[in-house]
Amino acid sequence: MNKKGFYVKDYLPLSAIIFFPLAIAAFVIQRIAIANPAFADSFNSSVGQATRRFFSVLTNPVRFSVFEALVILIPLFLALIIALAVRGWKRFRKCKFILGLLAFIAFVYVLYTVTFGVAYRTTPIENKIGLEVGNVDKNELYSATVTVIDELNAISDFVERGNDGVSEMGFSMDELSKKISKAYESLSDSYGLFPVFQSRAKPIHFSSVMSRLRITGIYTFYTGESNINMSYPDYNLPFTVAHEFAHQRGILREDEANFVAFLVCAASEDIYVRYSGYLNMYEYLISALYKTDKELYKAAYAALDKRCLADIRSAYEVTERYGNSIVGDISDSVNDFYLKQNGTAGVIEYGRVTRLTVAYYADKAKQ
Repeated sequence: MNKKGFYVKDYLPLSAIIFFPLAIAAFVIQRIAIANPAFADSFNSSVGQATRRFFSVLTNPVRFSVFEALVILIPLFLALIIALAVRGWKRFRKCKFILGLLAFIAFVYVLYTVTFGVAYRTTPIENKIGLEVGNVDKNELYSATVTVIDELNAISDFVERGNDGVSEMGFSMDELSKKISKAYESLSDSYGLFPVFQSRAKPIHFSSVMSRLRITGIYTFYTGESNINMSYPDYNLPFTVAHEFAHQRGILREDEANFVAFLVCAASEDIYVRYSGYLNMYEYLISALYKTDKELYKAAYAALDKRCLADIRSAYEVTERYGNSIVGDISDSVNDFYLKQNGTAGVIEYGRVTRLTVAYYADKAKQ
């Protein structure tokens, strides 16, 4: 009896006893979610949302990005692990050390499954809000594009611009976070899909690194933070924050997060937030129209207030400055693999936001 107790104490750390069974449970939950979207919906809106919100509340008071701080400290963590390994091999049984590391990996897997993994398997958003999404008709695409252009033209006069013609947000990231959170409240009143709580978007200090990786924003499940690339022009910021907040609220598919970001920005009381939503959506729609019908593309492009083009050019310049790199290509490949592993079509699924938006405006036209 004593020998058994000694064996467990020396070879099996408490973390392994806790997280190995939880990892098995998480795997089972993920399998069930893949087979049953209704289960995924229920789990994501309860356990998943509670976990995401817990981490958000935990890190929200911190003004800087905890995620970025952890990334910066990675070399220190690696050095610490190596030091512990050397010490562990000398003074403790190596099996216990290895099991401790595996327990940490199991913990990360459990946390990922609860916050992210199951959310990828939920019912598509069009089913939740009653949209019929099918193949895009070029005339419907043109109509949606013109509608967005009309909205942009109507508010462009009220958007502040610098001497270079590029628009300026005119308020801080904390203020933006409050505006986006409030817009989510308005959207929740309409659809009832999103939990209502305040979030804080975290500007990334080393945004140039994110730009080289072709990332405008990233939500980190282990810190509950929406981390924002500040290298891009102001008009990208509200849309990006709304996108990352969508992930924080359980919308994990990229195309759906983009569509929700558009709806959220359009529902905002702030003119610049709406401008950001419409201009970002314009870029998706006009790109799809260019590939579909060149003549309709030319007609839509000619209708846009040309002041908006200064913003688009400024974003393009950032992409040109940082985006053409081997690191960026690797990042795209990793992102594509990650999305496919989670049951999506990969990076090409970003085009689905166009179909969602066209269906949204087609539905509004029927009302």
